[in-house]
Formats: sequence, C-alpha cells, structure tokens
Amino acid sequence: MDRLSDSVEFEDKPCDYCSKNVCKPLQPGELGFIPFAELVVAHTKGVPDLPAIMGPNNKAIPTVPNDHLKYRVDYNGPDDPLNPLNWSRFQRIFHIAMVCYAGMVVMWGMTVWASVEKFLKPIYHLSWSVCGLGLALYIMGLMAGPGVWIPLSQLHGRRPMLVYSMLGATVFTWWTSTAQYYYQFMIYRFFTGAFGAGALSISVDVFKDLSTRRSVVDTSISVYTIMSFGAPVLAPWVSDCVGFSFLGWRWMFTLQGIMMSSSFVLLLLFFRETSSPVVLQSKARYLRIRTGNRFIYSAHDHTFLDLSLVIHNFFAGPIKFLTADPILAVVSIYQGFLFALLYLTMEGIPLTFLRYGWNGPLTAICSLSMFIGMVIASAVQIFITNPQYRRYAKEIDVPESPPLRLWTMLPGAIVLPISLFWWFWTGFYLVHWICPTIAMAFTGFGLVTAYAPALNFVYVSYNISPEVALSANSITRALMMGMCPFFVKAMYFTLGMEWAGTLLGCLATVLGALPYIVFWVIPLWGHPAKDETHKEYRKGRWEKILHNQIIKQALTKIDSHDD
Repeated sequence: MDRLSDSVEFEDKPCDYCSKNVCKPLQPGELGFIPFAELVVAHTKGVPDLPAIMGPNNKAIPTVPNDHLKYRVDYNGPDDPLNPLNWSRFQRIFHIAMVCYAGMVVMWGMTVWASVEKFLKPIYHLSWSVCGLGLALYIMGLMAGPGVWIPLSQLHGRRPMLVYSMLGATVFTWWTSTAQYYYQFMIYRFFTGAFGAGALSISVDVFKDLSTRRSVVDTSISVYTIMSFGAPVLAPWVSDCVGFSFLGWRWMFTLQGIMMSSSFVLLLLFFRETSSPVVLQSKARYLRIRTGNRFIYSAHDHTFLDLSLVIHNFFAGPIKFLTADPILAVVSIYQGFLFALLYLTMEGIPLTFLRYGWNGPLTAICSLSMFIGMVIASAVQIFITNPQYRRYAKEIDVPESPPLRLWTMLPGAIVLPISLFWWFWTGFYLVHWICPTIAMAFTGFGLVTAYAPALNFVYVSYNISPEVALSANSITRALMMGMCPFFVKAMYFTLGMEWAGTLLGCLATVLGALPYIVFWVIPLWGHPAKDETHKEYRKGRWEKILHNQIIKQALTKIDSHDD
C-alpha cells in the first residue's frame, strides 16, 4: 500500500447541508474536485497522496471503520433550537437589524468625505480631483474586500468575519480622525473600506441563514437597500451640521467612529453564529471535549478552502461573467449607474440650492426629501411589489421567476429619468424651491425601486454560482462610482446644472431600458424553437438560464463527476 488513497474509504452521500447537492466526495488519487458554485471541497476521511505511514516503526494507517457515519454530528431533529432557522422571531429580526446597521455605518463613511473635502481643500491646497481620491480609495477598498471576507465567512462562519471586519473598520476610522497628512487620510480610507466590505458582502448570506422563506429574504434585502442608500443621503447633512458647528470638521470622522464602534460592540456581544455547518462544527468540538471521543466530527470539519477557486470566483470569474453574459453585464452596469447616480445627485443638491442663496447645512436639509422617497419605495417593495410577485409566481407554479423579477424593476426605471429632468430643469431661483425638492423625493423613490429588484434578479438568475455573479455586480458598482469624484465638479461647472441633469436623465433612460431590450433578445439565442422559448419567457415562466457558457461548462463538469 503505497498511497493513503488506496486505503481510504470514500463517502458516497452528498453534503446534508447543501440544498443544491453540488458538494462531491473526493475520489481516490486526486486532491479534490470543487464544483463551480461552491468554495469548499466535499468531505473525505483522509488526505490523499501522502505516504501511508503514521510515524516511526512504519506503523500503517488503519482503515476507516464502516460505522464511522454514526459519529457525524447533526441537528436533533427539525425543531432543534440550535438551528438558526428555529430561533425566535425576535432573535432573527435582531440579528438582521445588527447586520443592516453594520452595512449602514459602512455606507455612511463613504459619503462623509463629500462634506470633509471642502474643509481639506484649502488646508492642504488641493484640487477637486485630488480631493476625490478620498472617496475613490474608499470604494476601491469596498471592491477588494469581498474576495477575502466571503470565502472566509463560508469556512470560519459569519460571526468572526463580521466582528473582525467591523473591528478593522473602526480602528482605521479613528485613525482617520487623527490623521495629520493627506496621504494618511488616503491610506486609512482605503483600509476602512476594505475592512468594512465584510459587513456589506456577508449580509445576504446572513439573511439566507436565518430563513428559508423567500418573503423574509426579500423583506431583509429591501430593508438593507434602504439603509444602504439612506445612509449616504443622510451622512452629508449630518456631517455638514457637525463640521460647521463649534466641533469642527474632525468630528465628522469622530461621529463615524462612534457609530462603527457601537456596531462592533453589538456584533461582539450579541451576534450568534448563523451558518449551520459552522454551528454543527462547534457542536462536534464541544462533544469531543465533553465525552473525550475523538471520533466525533461534523461534515464541515473535512472542508478546506481552495485558493485557486477563490481567485477564480472573486477575481477572474466575475470578469468572465461580465464578458460572456450580456444580461448580467447590462444589469450590473445599470446597478453601477444607480450607485454612481446616488453620489452625483448628492453632489448636485448643494449646487441646486446655492442658486436660491442657501449655503451650508441648510442645503443638506433638502436631501431629507430624497430619503423620504427611499423610505416610501422600500415600503412599496415590502408591502406591494414582493407580495404581488410571490402571488404571481405561485399562480404559474414556479418557485422563482427571474423574468418577473426584472419586470418589477420597471417602475423605478421609468420614474428615475423623469424625476431627474424635473429636478434639474426647475432648480433655479425663478421657480419655487419646493419643485426640485419634490423631484428629489421621486429620485430617491426611483433609485431604490430600481435597485432592489435588480439585486434580486441577479441572485435568483445565477443561483448556480451566486458568489461569482454578485462579485461581478459589486466590481461594476465600485468601478462606476469610484470614477465619479474625478469628474463630478467639472460636469456641473462646465455643462451647467440643466444640461448636466439632462445628461444624467438620458443615461438613466437608456440604461434603464437596456436590460429589457437585451432580455427580450437573449432567450432567442441558441434555442431551436425560438417562438416557443420566447413565449415562455414573455409569460414569466422560469427556465434555468443556460445561455451563459461558463454556467454550461460548470454544469457539464458537475454532471461528469456525478457519473
């Protein structure tokens, strides 16, 4: 017996905790097959390709007993209180609220810089383009973070990654508040975003851990969206009030540090692990210590991370997805435009009301109108749009319908360009200030109404590999928003408010219509029965989206290993 793999008995049963049944056992003589959609390798009782020697005297490795499965830890039935799905409603709502609050304070820190830069510009004698680096580097940190935090959260659990990410973001935020040189601001801002990305990227996984009901996940995503969009709207107003007061501009970062510290303390003291494989791993560890039986194990104990697959899923894979799948590309570009538009409109609010002679915190108060529109949009999503979607999906007897998810984005795609034209062409002193203020409310309504269904569409359509699709989505958002600080001032000052708003309105019209145009055409590609296929998509009936070549190859690879 020259190899350990010759004496290892491999398990035929798939993972009990993977709803898609894509985790596969290792085969003798190979290091392990990792399916395209998963970051973990399937379970085995040994490590192959090692000499079959346990120590001195050439002691051979004994074979695995046939009854080893009885030592594997599982939940004590469907009602086990240890299972996060069986927690009380208050516990689950509290955990969702903690994650949403963590994401909110991270997004808060992004647009605080829009208020700080007006104080730093004369101090350090900077141009507006150089001032924009503070926001651009923060967003680059948000883009780089998910490639680290998501795979680590799947291996080690949600709680430690959330705690560590908020700890790092808190530390670098406090350092930012005490920075003396401009390069220190840039370094600290980047690492604040990189650490804070953990709270943003893990949130959807926490929502899925705490409920299998799609209605709960939809509601959680809607609440998370309003907090993610609302924080950048409120942050400039609050920061201007603080900066122009006797406290000074450094207290803008101090306030952000206080908020991040409170989020870190909440997660450290009250957040429990929500990942079922990690919960069972902790249970197995406790039973081994309690009983002294070293044979007790959990399925997650034999899980490891493949670095090459992590690089593929979060760096190379998203690029391939964006270049190979037109639907994902246009939806991601549209979502990136919505995030960029959020920043562009926040920069346009003070310039709009400067025409009325308003200055300082008074102009930022009008941003509350946009926040009110976002709250109304979130309520519409929770109480009207999502129930109607589930009702229609139940009528046509499908669990999920990506085409219907895409159509729920239509109201926001229509309202958004109209509100932009309304805002920028009425925002001058001859028109009462209430007109652009009301238009801002509709702009906030359109942003949230368009963004939340688009995020749901990406997740539902690419459930074969959601990590790659969402990573591609995040990269597009970060790149598009990260470029805005370098041209936003020049756009408004050169084109003027009216024509800059016209440009944004035209872009919102074209990009809002593009997903529907592409989705109308794509189902006809590669299908012999074009009319029937097109008709099925028009009815909103769910078919697995297999037009993407990457997904096709992944399914073929998984099927070959099944055989």
